[in-house]
Amino acid sequence: MKLVSKIGYIILSFVLLAHAEARVIMGAVGTHILRVAEPGQDSQLISLPFLRTAVSLGRLDGVDANAESLTDIQGAFNKLREDRSYILRITDGPQVGVWFILDATSVGADFVRVLDDGLAGYLIDLSGGEAFSVHELFTLKELFPENSVLLPASSIDANSMQVHFYDGNGFREFWLSNGGITDHVGWTYTDEGQLKYAGDTAILPGTSFLVFYPNPSVAVDVRLQGVVLNEPLNIPIYPGYNFVSVHYSHRFSEDGGDLDPRLNHMGLEESGFRSTKSKAVGDLVISFDPFNGKLGTHYYLDSKTDVFRPVEDSVDPTSIGLLAKPGNGFVIFNDGDSYLWNYAN
Repeated sequence: MKLVSKIGYIILSFVLLAHAEARVIMGAVGTHILRVAEPGQDSQLISLPFLRTAVSLGRLDGVDANAESLTDIQGAFNKLREDRSYILRITDGPQVGVWFILDATSVGADFVRVLDDGLAGYLIDLSGGEAFSVHELFTLKELFPENSVLLPASSIDANSMQVHFYDGNGFREFWLSNGGITDHVGWTYTDEGQLKYAGDTAILPGTSFLVFYPNPSVAVDVRLQGVVLNEPLNIPIYPGYNFVSVHYSHRFSEDGGDLDPRLNHMGLEESGFRSTKSKAVGDLVISFDPFNGKLGTHYYLDSKTDVFRPVEDSVDPTSIGLLAKPGNGFVIFNDGDSYLWNYAN
């Protein structure tokens, strides 16, 4: 999982209400409420269920894998701002679901350079002519405003709101500073012993992250908006633990219909998740327990029935459906090589 340090924008508001259902319409802007704090719970594992509305659309006029650049002669990349973070996703053809991080500081009259080719697809696999959309990424300070009276800030991390991202080796902590020991007010992280500002950190799609809220006395929700995708979106899966999520897609009706909770219907096995005859070995899907802040139920994909089953015999097998809902998060333990989960929506 990678983070990008830039800036963005999101429409949101904070509410102290009971959890409301999301309102989504395929191909349009939807609304979702994220629960970030709950009395009696240690933490929440949540995710961004949307991308932001596209800033530009087009068809690629050229791909240069050696120079790691993409070309659009219609000027779709001229709208990019150097102080923002963007991804370009492929929306048709054999590579649908592939996306790339764009280098907004390296934009020409008709081209843009790509960062980290291979993260969620490979330039060499594109032929040119693919339809694309460009999306600005959400940032930490937009999702969780630094001046909100509902989000606790402090001079030490233990007394402030925290967000933790897993990077493959461990958790990277971000916390809200009130300026007591830092030269700034807002999101903060430690880099080589120095406390640095982190509010411009952008969040890549398909990730989930932990939110710690010290001793909440009421439920705290975040309301946000984004585009409901018509196409799948690749999610990188690395060896070991991956904190992931799914996004809104056409599985939801205009009336807020139910998501098919069966992960084996979402392209996970076809992308590289390995089924097994034994629940003691192999790849796993793991829930998160918000009451104790630890990983919860483990599920394996039964190769005999092609159904996800809990490792623990006492657990209701249908409980896995709660994991695969947009806005929630879960963990994939990959016992093999890296692959791209082409989330089949």
